Amino acid sequence: MRKILFTLFSFLPLFSLAGGFQINTQGEKANGMGGSATGIGKDASSVYFNPGSLSLQEKSCIMGGFNFVSPRASFLSPINGNVDAEKVNFTPFYLYGFYKINRFTIGLGVNNPYGMGSSWGDDWEGKYIIQEIKLNTFYIQPTVSYKITDRIGVGAGFVYATGHAFVRKAVPVTGVSTPYGEAELDGNGHGFGFNAGLFFKLSEQATAGLSYRSRVKLNVKDGDATFSGIPSSLSSEFPASAGFNTEINLPSTLSVGLAYQFNDKLMVALDFNLTGWAVYDSLNFEFPDHPDLDSRSGRNYKNAIAARLGGQYKITKKLDFRAGIAFDESPVRDGYLSPELPDANKSILTFGAGYQITESLSADLSFMLENFAERKDVNYETNFSGKYKSTVTVFGIGVNYVF
Repeated sequence: MRKILFTLFSFLPLFSLAGGFQINTQGEKANGMGGSATGIGKDASSVYFNPGSLSLQEKSCIMGGFNFVSPRASFLSPINGNVDAEKVNFTPFYLYGFYKINRFTIGLGVNNPYGMGSSWGDDWEGKYIIQEIKLNTFYIQPTVSYKITDRIGVGAGFVYATGHAFVRKAVPVTGVSTPYGEAELDGNGHGFGFNAGLFFKLSEQATAGLSYRSRVKLNVKDGDATFSGIPSSLSSEFPASAGFNTEINLPSTLSVGLAYQFNDKLMVALDFNLTGWAVYDSLNFEFPDHPDLDSRSGRNYKNAIAARLGGQYKITKKLDFRAGIAFDESPVRDGYLSPELPDANKSILTFGAGYQITESLSADLSFMLENFAERKDVNYETNFSGKYKSTVTVFGIGVNYVF
C-alpha cells in the first residue's frame, strides 16, 4: 500500500508551472525571431525580456497579445502501439506598458508565461500515472528602469506569481462497480521573485543586453485531493478528501543577447539562456491530517541551455518580415521521463511579420513550431517505459501603441 501511495503523488511536476515544457510566448516580435529579445529592447515586452532597455527607448508604449498553443504528444507503446494524447489547446496572453519620466521609466507586465493542458484518456495503459492535466498561471511585474547614460540602462521588477492546476489519474484499486479508483488533485500556488537587466548601446548599429529572472518558490497551501471509486476496505488509506501542502522552487534564468543593425532593412539578434533547473531536485507533499499520504519524489533536474537566433527584414516602410531558429535543451534526465511531461531536447523554427498601421499603432503576427526529439526511457520510480514524440505549434497576434 505504501508503494501505491508513493506513486499516487509522485506524478505532479506540473505544479512547477514550467517543467521542461516551457514555451516563450511573451511578444510576437520575439516569437517571430526565435525568442531572441534580450539584446534588442524596442518594445514593451522588454518589461519581461530585459527591463534595462526601457529607459533607452524613445517613446512610451503599451502592447498586448495572445497566442494559440497546440501541443501534440504520442506515446509509442511496446505493448499496445501508438497512443495519441487528446487534443488540448490553450491561449496564454500578455499585457505590457511603460511610461517615461525624464531618466526614469516605470512599467508593468501581466502575463501567463507558463500554461498547458493534456489528456491521455481514461483507459490508456498509463492511466495510473496520468489521465488529465490543466494548468493556468499568472505573473504580475511592476518595473522601474533608469537611464545611467545615453548608452546604458538598468532596470528591475518585482514579480508576483500565482498558478492553479487540476490533475486527474486512476488509482490501482478495484471497487465494487469500477475496475479502478480515481484521484483528483486541485491546488493553487503563490510565490515572489524579481527580474533585473542591463542594456547597452555599443554603437549606432550594435546593442547588447543581460537579464536575470530569479527563482520563485511557489507555496501550495490547502490543496484538495479527492478520491472516488475506492472500496470501503481501503477508505482509511484513501479518504474521500484530504488537504495537502507543498513547496516548489522554480528556476532562475540568466540571458545574454546581442543585436546588430546591418543596414536600414536588416537586423539580426542572438540570445543565450541558462535556466537553473538544478534547484528542482525533488517534490514533497505533506498531508497534515493524513500523514500516511506524505510522499517524497525525486526530480533531479539539471541546468539547461538554450540558443536563439533571429532576424528582421524591412520589406517596405510599413511591413517587416521575421524568422528565427532555436535549440532548447531538456532539463529532464534519463530515468525521470514521464507521460505527464514527455520532454526532450527540441529544435524550434519561427516566422513572423509586423505591419505599421499608423504612426503610433502597429500589429504583429507570429508562428512557432517546436519539434521534440523522439525519446525512449524507463522511469525509475514508476517503472513505466516507452517512447515519446511531441510537437508544439503556436500562432500569435499582438498590437503595439506608442505615445
